Amino acid sequence: MDIQSILEQLHLLVQQTTYNFITIALSEQNLKDIERRLNRVSITEWPSIRTNHIVLLTKLKINIEYLLKEPTIRANNRIFIGFRDRFSARLFEGINVVNERKIVTNIFNEFVRGITYFTTDPPGTIYDDPIYHRDNACPPNNMPNLVCDSTGMTPDDIKKRMYTCYVERLIYDEIWLQIYGMQQNSGHLDWLLSTKKAFQKCFPHTTISVFVRIIDSIPDNVIITIEDTSNIDIKNVVVEHYEKNYSFIERRYDINVSGTKMLNQQVVEVKNNTCYTEGVWQQILQQVPGGSRHKSKDSALSIIDAIIKTRSQIRLQQAQKQK
Repeated sequence: MDIQSILEQLHLLVQQTTYNFITIALSEQNLKDIERRLNRVSITEWPSIRTNHIVLLTKLKINIEYLLKEPTIRANNRIFIGFRDRFSARLFEGINVVNERKIVTNIFNEFVRGITYFTTDPPGTIYDDPIYHRDNACPPNNMPNLVCDSTGMTPDDIKKRMYTCYVERLIYDEIWLQIYGMQQNSGHLDWLLSTKKAFQKCFPHTTISVFVRIIDSIPDNVIITIEDTSNIDIKNVVVEHYEKNYSFIERRYDINVSGTKMLNQQVVEVKNNTCYTEGVWQQILQQVPGGSRHKSKDSALSIIDAIIKTRSQIRLQQAQKQK
């Protein structure tokens, strides 16, 4: 029996249920099929299965426990409660999880695939990288000063990783703010500040801001503004706009990501990424007929305006609650 395929089928089912990619009825039907296959496994085989598949089982435990506890998807929890109780000893005995993932983390991971990182994992599945807390992009907790100076790596490599990490944390913060309508807890905000300080050591004359558009809890656009502050007399502002199409019928992201780069409000380059590969910026040689600016500029600014209004509403609601 191919236990690997059974566990992968279960892992995918948890993710599909988490995102409401499939109906509760279909989730329940698929789970019963998985249970029938698991029941054919001999009890003597489970110790070696847990040993040989500990990484996948750890991911499963994280996501099943999160699925059962997350209030916003409580309607889908019931079909997994009995499964967890019946199979917990066989599947997860001795597997400990320190940090359980939250719904924002899963949404974030799905959204940034094809924007800040690229993977061979199929769309609709959640794996451990890249993760908002990954040490290979950020300075580890026990080495907070590891910035732009790491043995075996060039300064450019470290700078690229710090840049990616800071952008990802800003995106995560935006998603959290809009999904929950409040700021992150103090621990996450402190770590965001630490990352910002580390970023500023690598890029002392660069500031970054991020806007994320979210519709019905699904982010589909991100605008990254990079400002060069090295010369107070000349302000160079680069805006990168990435768009991912999400099908609310199929309940998944398209694998393609379109990117537009603007320099001082003029569109200068475009590129096409996928979830698996990063494209190359292609320079725009001709202006759009009938005007000196590419139409994407107005589109990007309208998204920023909409997000600013959303932010203002969230902060106003928080202020009213505190009175």
